[in-house]
Amino acid sequence: MKSSRLRPHGGQNVSLMRRGRSNVNPRPPCWREAGGASQIRPARRPCRLAGRQIRCWYAPRNRASEDKMKNYLDGGEAILEAFRKLKIDYIMSSPGSEWSPIWEALARQKLDNKAGPAFVESWHETLAVNMATGYTLMTGRPQAVLLHAGVGVLQGSMGIHGAMQNEVPMVVMSGESQTLGEDPALDIEAQWYGGLTVGGIERFVEPVAKWARAVTSPHTLYESVIRAGEMAQRMPKGPIYLNVALEHMLHDWTPPAAAREVPPAPIVRPRQEDVAKVAELVRNSKNPVIVTETAGRDPKAFSALVELADLLAIAVINGRVNAYANFPTNHPLYLGMGRYKALDDADLVLLVGARAPWYPPRRRPTSGKIVAVHDNPLKDHMVYQTLHADHYLEGDIAESLTLLIAAMKSRRGAARRAGEGAERERHRSALAPGRARRGDACRHDLRGRDDHPFSPHPPAPPADHAAKLLSRLGRPRPGDRHRARHQARGARAAGDAAHRRRLVPLQPHHPGARRLQAARAADHHHCPQQQEIRGDAQGPRPSLSRWRLGQQRPAFRRDHRRTGL
Repeated sequence: MKSSRLRPHGGQNVSLMRRGRSNVNPRPPCWREAGGASQIRPARRPCRLAGRQIRCWYAPRNRASEDKMKNYLDGGEAILEAFRKLKIDYIMSSPGSEWSPIWEALARQKLDNKAGPAFVESWHETLAVNMATGYTLMTGRPQAVLLHAGVGVLQGSMGIHGAMQNEVPMVVMSGESQTLGEDPALDIEAQWYGGLTVGGIERFVEPVAKWARAVTSPHTLYESVIRAGEMAQRMPKGPIYLNVALEHMLHDWTPPAAAREVPPAPIVRPRQEDVAKVAELVRNSKNPVIVTETAGRDPKAFSALVELADLLAIAVINGRVNAYANFPTNHPLYLGMGRYKALDDADLVLLVGARAPWYPPRRRPTSGKIVAVHDNPLKDHMVYQTLHADHYLEGDIAESLTLLIAAMKSRRGAARRAGEGAERERHRSALAPGRARRGDACRHDLRGRDDHPFSPHPPAPPADHAAKLLSRLGRPRPGDRHRARHQARGARAAGDAAHRRRLVPLQPHHPGARRLQAARAADHHHCPQQQEIRGDAQGPRPSLSRWRLGQQRPAFRRDHRRTGL
């Protein structure tokens, strides 16, 4: 075999991409064999590099080395195989150099045409976590996040905390070094000794994650990742963090002889006697009301809630804190958002998927009974919480509502439906566009120029005007969502997963440079979005030109003044 040293091959031109990267794939369609060497034909150059020419280099192929690389399995392959077993679609990452074993495993996956997760890189660690959060909120499938050691995890901690607040399952990983260059058989870069390794980053993550631990050895790596994915999907759902040492990923790995398929998380059902007790309360009530905050997270729960309300003509109110379309806003039984005045005469309140419905917490809005329907009603991450619940239906929300419907089998509802109809019409007329005042958000045409329907997925606008604005957003479909806690940047980047729905982030009149990463990610991944920049009546109008990213897609901007809201 001839020397593998690179030799110039004159007369060939190839293109250069940004940052010195070539636009040539490892084995592109133009790959051909010539004289025992691998030669790549010239590629088309971008216009700005049309005049730049370099010489094409090629190296003789060492088939023995290729076969060895193809068959080599290390800790990176163990992690990727665990992701496949967990049915993870995407690896969201703002990576560091410790993830080179993962990149090599992804390259082998592509060369072998093997099914597995795709790698999505982002500009910032918080954005990577938020992209995984947004994707999971829209699809229900947990994803993986790979961050850089030390500071990378600390940068992403706000997104991890937001995922825990929203009970979003995901597997978050980063790596440190154990040998720090002292192993003569393993050359570790000096940066790991100089500051990237802090000696147990998981202790910083524990307060903002469901569970955080370090992988103990390369032999436990594969099953540790599997276990982390399974734990993330158990109640209460949330992010699981693993600290994976670089040495574990570089170590050889032998796949298990009989690799199991990871089963889905079980659906928890409430006790039958609890269902019968609540059904009796509903049957005997004269004026029941449903208050919901997160029922729309599951499309099955959305449909079950509509069926229950239709069956018994029960009015439905969105709670003061709601991030989803929990009930069709154009339904005759829908009374609006945060309209707790309707509870004054209620003799039964069904709290469906609520975490903090009352404020101040000591205020019990009704003298009647309160029933909490939730798979995890008591949140251990909240410092204080009171639902004033007299009964619980603790289990999967969709399953609990389905069991309750089956237990009711009642036809009492026509009188209630007629009584609630007048209240509903008063609420609808108050929000009618024809009655809006000058500067009111509902007067604006909330449709993009390409006539995409308005899809309410923005993060939280300023708190003093949020309730007034959000009460006017139509959310008739399951999956419509206007925000997730601390997901301001990630909500936009989730547009690709949301079946190309338009995202409409609501921003203050000084959005800040921290929004640029998410705007650029949405632009890069071709996610349509419409920016709604809210201005101050006393302040200057925002400069829109500096927020336009990507001329190939139109940018939409409007300025909602605070006057009239």
